[in-house]
Amino acid sequence: MDFRAYWNAHQEEFRDLIRIPSVFDETSVCEETPYGTQVDNALQFMKQKCEQAGFDTKVWNHDVLTASIGTGTRIDIVSHLDVVPPGSGWHTDPFDPQIRDGWIYGRGSQDMKSGAWLVFLALCILQEEGIPLHHEYRLVYGSDEERTMEPMREYVRDAGYPEFSFTPDGCFPLVIGEKGALTWHVEMKAHPGNILDLKGGSQENVIPEDAECLVKGTDEETVRNYMHEHGMNGTAVMEGSAVHIRVKGKSGHASDPDAGHNAIIDLLAILKDVLKNEDAGKLFDAFHDPYGYGMHMDCEKKPLGKLTINLGTLELRDGKWIMECDCRYPDCIDAETLTDRLQAVFPAADITLPFCTEPTLIEEDDPWLKPFEEAYEECVHKPCRHLVSGGVSYTKIMKRCVNFGAMPEACESLAHQADEKVCIDWCIQALEIYVKLLGKMNQMSC
Repeated sequence: MDFRAYWNAHQEEFRDLIRIPSVFDETSVCEETPYGTQVDNALQFMKQKCEQAGFDTKVWNHDVLTASIGTGTRIDIVSHLDVVPPGSGWHTDPFDPQIRDGWIYGRGSQDMKSGAWLVFLALCILQEEGIPLHHEYRLVYGSDEERTMEPMREYVRDAGYPEFSFTPDGCFPLVIGEKGALTWHVEMKAHPGNILDLKGGSQENVIPEDAECLVKGTDEETVRNYMHEHGMNGTAVMEGSAVHIRVKGKSGHASDPDAGHNAIIDLLAILKDVLKNEDAGKLFDAFHDPYGYGMHMDCEKKPLGKLTINLGTLELRDGKWIMECDCRYPDCIDAETLTDRLQAVFPAADITLPFCTEPTLIEEDDPWLKPFEEAYEECVHKPCRHLVSGGVSYTKIMKRCVNFGAMPEACESLAHQADEKVCIDWCIQALEIYVKLLGKMNQMSC
């Protein structure tokens, strides 16, 4: 089959999907649109496309779309249509996808609208080729993966678990395990001293690229000198008798500390060292190391690797420090122990866990891994290695689930970053792999 021609015939529809700014929007939340109008628009867009392709569709609880073909043992192919906020630093409109040098730019192009679109196209090809299907292949599209995953939890409570599932929400070859993940919401009484105002970050699972504060007790030149000496990117401007400090970092996915640079940590360093602020010093000491050394959380176990931690948001509000933190951890420690260690560092803090999932790991000899391995090796002509990830995908919800594509091995991850983009050649190769995979899964007996 000419996969390039098939992709080209549907490329503009993919760009239409990226054009929908499907970010959670609290202002438009209601019973019919529980995660906001634009997230629902993305769900309705895919519903229309699936119906046009002849799939059986259903919307569960206003927030999960399923689209099925075939009958028999159920195989779920699970994706999400929501995206993180675009942030700053883009060279093009993040929701007006441009094509340049073989790349499509736009928020969600990697995470994960390309994967969501490619598995749809792969099932369309099976449908159009008239291949007899021995399983029920069910596309499942969720609405709030980037924050809580609650819609998918409700879906499996209502629909039950499939025989096997996969999500195209990572990279090839084959991700068989993910670290545990949790979010801490922390509130504690502030003793701000010379800090008049402070705010940084956008959400817990994004390395913050911006942080700013208004302070007294220093001058702009002293702050600028400190930033220059420590290689920081930012500004310091006098506003009356106070200094407005703004620090610029680099956004990235919270699970990969090397992918970004935390602006909040830089700002806390300034406040600790220049202003000798006690609160800032405690926060810096706790969170400056992304592997948890500052709170005795550091740990590592193969194959899942090291624990990571990200101070994603921090705000001084109503006399309190309010923050959101992200932590990814291997299977040698648990959420309760980690929370106890955070509480020991900040004994007076009110700490809650709005999100918490345990590590996952599929057995290496699971027979359902074989079609994934064969499809990848036949298309790419490389061994299909088994990988583990610090990311959080729907494998956390679906029990017997792997992460397969859609990005190539060792590609630069631009998830949650400015100028997110996907290579058209990658998409074409992934489409071939998914069609090959579905054909091989079709030969599996349960």
